[in-house]
Amino acid sequence: MNKKIKTYVSLAVFLWSCFMCTACGQKQDLMELYIETFASTDLSDAVKLANYLKIIKTENLYISESAALMSLSINSDGAVLNRAQKLSEEFPNSLKIQVRYAEILFEHKMFRETAAIAVKTPASFSSDDSFLRYLAVKSTAELEDASFIENVLFWFSMYSIDACHREFITSPLFNLLPGYVQDLCSVRVYVSGRNYIPALAAAQRLIAFSLEFSDKTMYSRLVLSDIGKVFLYASNDYDEAAQFFEHAGRTEGVQAGSHVPFMAYFYAGRLYERSSQIQKAFLMYELSFSGAEGEDYDNALWYYLNLMEKVSLQKTLSSIRQTVSAWHNPAYYADLVEKVSVRLLAEKRWEDYYQFYLILTGYADPESQAKCAYIAGRLTELNLIPYSSIQTLTDSSGTSREELIKGLYEKAFYGNHVSMYYRVLAAEKLNIPIEDTNDSFFYRKKTDNFTPDDDAVEALLLYAENGFFSECYSLFMEHSDHIPLSTASRLASLFASSGDADPSLYPLSIRLILRAVQSVDTPLSSDVLKNMYPEFYAEQIRAACEKYKLSGYLMYALVRTESLFDKNVVSHAGAVGLSQLMRPTAGDVARKLKISDYDLTDAQTNAEFGAFYLKELTGRLEGSIMLSLFAYNAGITRVRNWIRNDSGLPIDLFLETVPYSETRDYGRKILAAAAFYGYLYYGMSTHDVVSMIMH
Repeated sequence: MNKKIKTYVSLAVFLWSCFMCTACGQKQDLMELYIETFASTDLSDAVKLANYLKIIKTENLYISESAALMSLSINSDGAVLNRAQKLSEEFPNSLKIQVRYAEILFEHKMFRETAAIAVKTPASFSSDDSFLRYLAVKSTAELEDASFIENVLFWFSMYSIDACHREFITSPLFNLLPGYVQDLCSVRVYVSGRNYIPALAAAQRLIAFSLEFSDKTMYSRLVLSDIGKVFLYASNDYDEAAQFFEHAGRTEGVQAGSHVPFMAYFYAGRLYERSSQIQKAFLMYELSFSGAEGEDYDNALWYYLNLMEKVSLQKTLSSIRQTVSAWHNPAYYADLVEKVSVRLLAEKRWEDYYQFYLILTGYADPESQAKCAYIAGRLTELNLIPYSSIQTLTDSSGTSREELIKGLYEKAFYGNHVSMYYRVLAAEKLNIPIEDTNDSFFYRKKTDNFTPDDDAVEALLLYAENGFFSECYSLFMEHSDHIPLSTASRLASLFASSGDADPSLYPLSIRLILRAVQSVDTPLSSDVLKNMYPEFYAEQIRAACEKYKLSGYLMYALVRTESLFDKNVVSHAGAVGLSQLMRPTAGDVARKLKISDYDLTDAQTNAEFGAFYLKELTGRLEGSIMLSLFAYNAGITRVRNWIRNDSGLPIDLFLETVPYSETRDYGRKILAAAAFYGYLYYGMSTHDVVSMIMH
């Protein structure tokens, strides 16, 4: 290369470097300006507007969109309408900006233009989209346009009911509707609030109108589903209602939509089941799932199998064998698998259980397969299933009993599932130490086609690092499937580190990382695990454990399972705080501790009361940690009844026979959490934790 060419190349490289540095600097400046403007309470509207209009030019899609939206909340220059029109053209794919533009048009009484925005915007059925449809409804009413009724029907028939729908039916516009449209709207709003009695009268009027005038309005999927719920929960004559749906399934067909036979037969089946006409219910369910696909198929088949389980466990096993290969979403049937598993164990049908495991292998959801593999291994290990019977069932004459048992435990351990409980128990049986198994013990369900969203990552870190956690969490939940685990872990750490100042961030940090680990297939590092199993309120929990001689990893596992470290949470049942204590229980504890004035939302008080109560239960249940956990969840009286009916199974299999699904799941969650707390913070192996809890 001659000297002249070298000079040109050097100059080009220099200019390109200057350009890139300038561009990067400008981008960084705009991001910093965004934070300064977003955080400021002192800047005038005019300055904020000027800043946001600059920030819109940043290359980050999410920050640019946010700046655009913020600029549309300011009208210091009197030009917000023109600005909204321009931005709607610059951001044609931003539903938020299109909705804001429509709102501004409506505020300026430009009703025809408002309605036009809704017409050209594809339905997404989101809350923003629903608000846009509401604006279109109000606009066409103002215009006295013939499309008013059509817009109302579309909005109420196709969308989940929200606050906008509820506001509409209390407005004067509602009275402009024909009676049958009012009834349709009323049915949907009443059902969304589980107010079935007034919904019944409206549903009956809507049906009468539809039959008299051969109108198909009531046959839209969501409306027909709500009518079915009305008759299920408010009708006094299930048989008559079932006959109506059966007739609809046989006559409407594709004329009102291909979904109608499935839904009509489905609700006919449920109503016949309510009226104890079991054979008719079976027939309706069969007609429902025989012509259905995907989720519809699973929905109808689940009810068929669930009814079969009530009639005959043996026939249920046969029906599962016949249909399991056609399950669309195996996870949909997980609770049914659990129910059958409990019954087989409670009724000591050991060989049938092994057959059940074989039926599910390769078809059921991974968590159910792991559970059944572990239980089948335990039944075999305990000689409850003769080895000769297993050889007959599996044609495994060349496999020794020990190899067969090991293979079952390996399926539970190495399976592609997220059930840490069965992985922990299988590791114990296989003598696999937790600290040596980062590629297997912390293996998670694989997800395909993960693609990171770099703009979302940048925006999320910008929000979190500057303390805008609400905006960060909202954006993360919208785009979590495209956020790398390393970023999610960093975000969780930032949330957690600000938890002392704002305790509401503690549970959000855990929810964030738990959501993230389902989205990407990368190893779970120690940092990720510590974000999943943190030691929040360490001072209070450790003090309570020391006072009542309770293992710290057990108490942390209990608090995480009960409240996710939300000290202010109150459950639907009325349980309060970190340890989720019912007020009568807390009152009893306070009386024993001779404390008259206490606050259950105080972390120290709640941790101390919870530790005392768990320790007391353990003493009353002969030192059994697992039984005391069951009692903490379901009450000691129930646990004692379960013990009286116990068939002598070891504690891990006893758990599988507990009648309450919530309590079974509770025990599993705490043992798995305790194993990780023991490993991460107390230098323990799974063997140590399992032996302590399961003895």
